[in-house]
Amino acid sequence: MPDAIELHALVHNARESLGVEIKAWLDPTQPDGIAKIVKCAFAMRNYGGGHMLIGLDNLTGQSLSEGCPADVRAVFHTDVIQPLVAKYASKRFEVTVEFVESAGRLHPVIGIPGGTQVPVATRSGLKDASGNWLLRENRVYVRSLDANGSPSSTEALWSDWEQIMNTCFDNREADIGRFVRRHLSGLTAASLRAAASLMESATSEPPASVSVLPSSETIPAAAASKDAGDVQLMIASPNETRVQVIAELDAGRRRFGIVRKERGIELPEHGAWETAAIVRGKLPKMRPTSEFLARFLGRNPGLTGWPIWFDSRNFTEVDYRPYVFDGAWESYVPDFRDSMFPNIDFWRISPPGKFYHYRALVDDIPGEKRPSKPLTELDYTTPMWRTAEAIAVALEYAKALGATSDANALAIGFRWSRLRGRVLSTWASRNYMLSLDRRAHQDEVLSFIHVPIDAPSSRIAEYVREATAPLYEVFEGFEAPLKAIESETSRVLERRW
Repeated sequence: MPDAIELHALVHNARESLGVEIKAWLDPTQPDGIAKIVKCAFAMRNYGGGHMLIGLDNLTGQSLSEGCPADVRAVFHTDVIQPLVAKYASKRFEVTVEFVESAGRLHPVIGIPGGTQVPVATRSGLKDASGNWLLRENRVYVRSLDANGSPSSTEALWSDWEQIMNTCFDNREADIGRFVRRHLSGLTAASLRAAASLMESATSEPPASVSVLPSSETIPAAAASKDAGDVQLMIASPNETRVQVIAELDAGRRRFGIVRKERGIELPEHGAWETAAIVRGKLPKMRPTSEFLARFLGRNPGLTGWPIWFDSRNFTEVDYRPYVFDGAWESYVPDFRDSMFPNIDFWRISPPGKFYHYRALVDDIPGEKRPSKPLTELDYTTPMWRTAEAIAVALEYAKALGATSDANALAIGFRWSRLRGRVLSTWASRNYMLSLDRRAHQDEVLSFIHVPIDAPSSRIAEYVREATAPLYEVFEGFEAPLKAIESETSRVLERRW
């Protein structure tokens, strides 16, 4: 997706999350402003990346006039912000600064990349004019949720270090994985088997027998229980799980149709991309309260400008805000009037661990730099982006519900509809070209994956490939290269738009 579109959506639908922090106008030359930028940048870096939006109200997301400098670009130029981060960071990393216009004002968007392999700490302190410490040396900052589910940048507590270290190890694992794939990409299956045979014969003891199933067929064993109150995994066969996911997809689509009819808004003709996720296994009992929703939505990492299962609680349009229906939170946003980032979305989030999202294919909604006719094209990389984001966000939401690696698993289903007659294109994929016009002759595609709760981010590209393979295949047998999937997945997870 083009950078400008994602940044536009990020600012014009600004909502705070673990991956997004919103600040009113500040002065990056003054101690207070410096401290806010440094804390946020370090916390985002240790969390896995994110964005800092300047000059907006953190509750409403609206543009603020008070405190806006006369020359925003000069005050927040990269040459101003980057030295601040470098001065206080224990390990240097680069940030980006982009500018998006809202309400006639430019707003800086400071991008903090993920990928850290060592926690970033402050290497020096900073005091205000009264001698009070704003930053102290040797402090590590993280993104966290308070008791009300509001995200913030705070000093790391003992309870945060597991997440910090997991992030660092995941990034190291991703680097190792890329290294191995790069050096083994030219080897054939026969040569790999020969190498494995040589290594096996060189060992003094025979290796233990390990049986590996494809991820779509893997069903975790039941968790051991110490007493009757322990969480127990509900065992289900792959076919039973698929039936449950399909039922959730169908129920979500029916509910979308009902809400659409009730609201009476005429929608443009479009295809859709649907996601349904089910956390398998028992979870702590919860009710669909406001506190539940705040904590749940606060875990959204904000990987794109218009994230899946977005937070619409403070939308200006009251009808777009979430409401409870039949024990689940729902949100319906048919906002396709925005020429830069039009969208049609509907989602449901249920405390028992079921999430559903309906989104119109962006290829079909009229807007700037879109296909001239709906139902004629499908962008090549957009499914990779959205699938990667759906998997990453669903994992975060499952953890927010109390899911654990030894007691739960995540089943996710994807459905693309109204595909027949479309051509696979690169209208939004600036870095790719397709040599042939590949046309779809099938109207609907379903795919399923099972993802362990503790799956590292380095493995998400594998799940993206598995989930999208059936989609690409209907375009005359097309197979998306793994290199492209890994590249686009990394762009999403590291927020490199």
